[in-house]
Amino acid sequence: MSDTTSDTMPDVMPGATLDASPGSRSQEAQRYDVCFFLNRRRALRWLDRGIALGAGGISCTADGEAGAEGFGSIVAVHLQSRGQRPNIESCAITFADNNVLTVLNCNPGGYADAACAKRYRAFVHDLHATLAEAGSRAIRYSEGWPLWRCQAMFGLAAATALLAAALGLSKFFCVGDLKGLFLVALGGYGGWRFYRTALNNVPRDYTPDRLPEFLLS
Repeated sequence: MSDTTSDTMPDVMPGATLDASPGSRSQEAQRYDVCFFLNRRRALRWLDRGIALGAGGISCTADGEAGAEGFGSIVAVHLQSRGQRPNIESCAITFADNNVLTVLNCNPGGYADAACAKRYRAFVHDLHATLAEAGSRAIRYSEGWPLWRCQAMFGLAAATALLAAALGLSKFFCVGDLKGLFLVALGGYGGWRFYRTALNNVPRDYTPDRLPEFLLS
């Protein structure tokens, strides 16, 4: 399946309104074969897939039920990296009715996939371009983890590096084992990885025309 294909918008969910956004780039919906879940991801279940961006809003089929929300009902967009290996990135879209649509760069099973990541990047870029063109100032754009989680990860990075350095240097100087230097290097690399992950997820706001590309790797 190609990255995007022309499609029509599904029926609107009961109670949802598709507010036409002035300046929308296309009158036809563009469908993205990306994976997502609505509000809460259920354990041991494959993700839903397939989201369309139309002239007035976003549509998808979740749990077998087709629905849509207007761009005018979006109140927040949040980007983050899960910090796991394989790394999973997400774009959480919050609507005025408190529904949250979370789009992921993985496959339906939750595992990293290069083709899925490419489609995810296209969706995130096009979504932000559409919202920027509409000119809505009521949407909050944010990125990263809660501050406490970043602080904990920074602490873990420092502890990993220091502990590995202490054990490795002790092994090298006291026993004369060259494996101690390998332990120092391994701990330094592990600490650096933890540090970079936390740094990329420091909480902050951004604007739709200046995307944090390091969260769209």
